[in-house]
Amino acid sequence: MQINTQTLVKDSSALRSLFIPLLLSLLVLLSGCATRSPDFGDSVASEGDQYSAISEKWAEGQKLISKGEKKIRKGREQISDGNENISEGEAMVRRGKRMSDESEEEYKLKKEF
Repeated sequence: MQINTQTLVKDSSALRSLFIPLLLSLLVLLSGCATRSPDFGDSVASEGDQYSAISEKWAEGQKLISKGEKKIRKGREQISDGNENISEGEAMVRRGKRMSDESEEEYKLKKEF
């Protein structure tokens, strides 16, 4: 039994030439799926300790933005509730005035007779 070494070498180099690009493609795909894109704070933090204060300040700013947006939403809800209360209160005042005026008129009519 004789093995043709030239065929074996050609087959293994062909496999290698396919294997390496496939392996690299797989690694790129997997690394893309496993990581999230870094935000500004991550980028600054990765550049070293000299920028850590900047990174912390940015993160604190992001927290303030989030809290501020929540306060704005809450305030707008309170304004809406307040406007409803004002409308209901104004309607109650009109009804109360009308009832008072009607009562005074009834009193005057009964007193005349």
